[in-house]
Amino acid sequence: MAANSYAKRRSGWIQPVAPVVVFREPRQAPSSALINAILEYADIQHPLGGGRVILRLSPRRMKDPVIKAALGRETKRLAQVSVLWDEEEGALIRVFDDAAD
Repeated sequence: MAANSYAKRRSGWIQPVAPVVVFREPRQAPSSALINAILEYADIQHPLGGGRVILRLSPRRMKDPVIKAALGRETKRLAQVSVLWDEEEGALIRVFDDAAD
């Protein structure tokens, strides 16, 4: 008998209580409006070479009233999302979402 599988009381052994399971809402993918805001207003650019660049918004830029008006409650997600952009092709390569699971 494992020591962790039962709790001890003065009167004897008792069955353990079942663990509590917490279900979370599934994480929403970044919306097209959020991705467009990053492409249009990105003020942080990290060149990767080969014409590719990571685009992000700085905390200061995220507070811009124009961006807040366009995205509403989704504005806070800007801190978690970045975009890999190909300058030569003019195409979005990948969206990175750093939101915690």
